[in-house]
Amino acid sequence: MKLFHTPAISALAARILVAESGLPVRPVRVRLNSGLDEDGQDFRATYPDCRLPALWFDDETLLDTETDMALALLARMSPHPVTAPLPDMPAFQQIRMCLKFLAHDVHVHFSPLLRLDTLAPARSAAHEALQRAYAQLDAMLARQSFLLGEAFTLPDAYAFTLLTWNPLAGLDTATWPALAAYAGRIRQRPSVMAALAEEGLLEGWRDDLQPCSGCDPSRRA
Repeated sequence: MKLFHTPAISALAARILVAESGLPVRPVRVRLNSGLDEDGQDFRATYPDCRLPALWFDDETLLDTETDMALALLARMSPHPVTAPLPDMPAFQQIRMCLKFLAHDVHVHFSPLLRLDTLAPARSAAHEALQRAYAQLDAMLARQSFLLGEAFTLPDAYAFTLLTWNPLAGLDTATWPALAAYAGRIRQRPSVMAALAEEGLLEGWRDDLQPCSGCDPSRRA
């Protein structure tokens, strides 16, 4: 299986999950400006929309997914029960609910903040929505080490990925002490360190990854 991605997008969460679980998934970088992947193949010839992340299965099925859906799909294939409980377990339903919260209460609000053409009222509304979501997460993490308790699970990979975008959105994670400590714990995990290093983000956000007008990290080369 292949995971088509580009650096610093939400697919970082999937890369962390793959490293944690040991799934046989090969990350393949796609340059959105040219449509070529790292093997020199024209990704747009197969998939004109070029939306990432995308999963390519061994039967040559290409699946374009939203990040939360991609993580849930990878979880169902994971041999690692701590990172991804089986679908019929109650814990998996908790994971799905947590992924939904991250997608709809956090991820979606970054887009207007990272677009240079967003008007001030929309930017302010998105900023306030993120602050509310972060306050909720901070209160939760003041009582436990990870989003679903004391064990790392796949929503933590997604949450950490979103937190890496805070500097671009004018948000300081330190405003929420428990959330900041949580991000620090996750960053020290070997899987996270490896994924950040592979994407060139180990030392923090790079200037060459600043969003352009009309772009956001989920769709940028």
